[in-house]
Amino acid sequence: MSFSVIYKITYPNGKIYIGQDVTDSINYFGSASSALIAADFTREQRRTFTVTREILWEMPDAPKAEVNAKEIEFILALRANDPAIGYNRWPQQRRFRPKHGNSHLQISMTTSRAIRIDRNGGPEELKLVQVEVGEPGPGEIRIRHKAVGLNFIDIYQRSGLYPFPMPLQLGMEAAGVVEAVGEGVTHLAPGDRAAYASAPPGAYCELRVMPARSVCRLPDAISFETGAAMMLKGLTAQYLLKKTLPAEGLQPGDFILFHAAAGGVGLIACQWAKALGLKLIGTAGSDAKCKLALEHGAAHCINYSTEDFAARVKEITGGQGVKAVYDSVGKDTFEGSLNCLRPFGLLASFGNGSGPVPPFNLGVLGQKGSLYITRPTLFTHIATREATQAMADDLFAVVESGAVKIPIDQRYPLAEVQQAHRDLEARKTTGCTILTLD
Repeated sequence: MSFSVIYKITYPNGKIYIGQDVTDSINYFGSASSALIAADFTREQRRTFTVTREILWEMPDAPKAEVNAKEIEFILALRANDPAIGYNRWPQQRRFRPKHGNSHLQISMTTSRAIRIDRNGGPEELKLVQVEVGEPGPGEIRIRHKAVGLNFIDIYQRSGLYPFPMPLQLGMEAAGVVEAVGEGVTHLAPGDRAAYASAPPGAYCELRVMPARSVCRLPDAISFETGAAMMLKGLTAQYLLKKTLPAEGLQPGDFILFHAAAGGVGLIACQWAKALGLKLIGTAGSDAKCKLALEHGAAHCINYSTEDFAARVKEITGGQGVKAVYDSVGKDTFEGSLNCLRPFGLLASFGNGSGPVPPFNLGVLGQKGSLYITRPTLFTHIATREATQAMADDLFAVVESGAVKIPIDQRYPLAEVQQAHRDLEARKTTGCTILTLD
């Protein structure tokens, strides 16, 4: 029979290490543990000192996942009293001996507050937890966040519309300071100010290790809060207005329709479209939100809770319709959006705020004027390091010029993320929302 063991070793200098392994005998563990400390002391010192060895937990033939969970449980409990406690991970050998003499792999770990779900559901599933954060591997960085962005995609992931394995740490957007870089990372260095919109999820935290590919240096002129608020939403506006274009292209003076114009992406798009010379017609759910969109550069804004937006678009455009519709609402606006397009127009359906678009007959596109439809995503556009940097440079430039200002209208402490999700789902928010970490 083999035993899974979690152990604690206290050095003569008071330093403590926690580790795990599998061994044939609990008695054998006691003698083997001396090899663990060999790397930190000279041979002469090892002849004279004594150490305290303690088995914290043991179980015959325990599943690996259970051993890992127990190990983290002990580390967190001990670090509650002493944050300096170390963490050891031996090469997994049957007889508890490292592959190369007395060396062992010591992984520096620290803890971070994070928001996690263990199952899909409502905002009540969002839990504040402590997680362990280690060193970055090849192609990775460790970043300490200063602010975190809140986005509708977070709700899709929490609810299960976009399925992920559990448990899941949410969040796709943040800004902060790079603490460490892994092998092969050349565009970032420790101490750099940085921001990102990136998969995989995990931004709802103070500290994380993540792929470096989509992380960009943040210009000094742009604050951490602005960086956290604008990356996902700003890069989305960039690829929509610059890359997701109708067959005839877009020229100054052309009409476009942009749903949810008072939201985070919408208010950025209102300003950017105006800078490009486009006539953006926005929609929003209240007169107050319409006023906000107009203040940010929309040429017109329609309250779709009181007006037929398709009829109003035709009226505004003299019966012609618009060249492109950018729709993040989904199910509730889909049919009306098609009715707003002129021949050869494009519907870009880039979100599901009211639910996913149901199946429809492609023949309708021909009947309405040889229309085009696409379902783009940001993450296709930022799939390479070069593409991400080029898009980010465009976004940074338009923000630094003052042509686009990033409106942060709501701030919630990380611990109040449940309320932030409730407000976003209820459409009580405008502009951008961030989670603060102070």
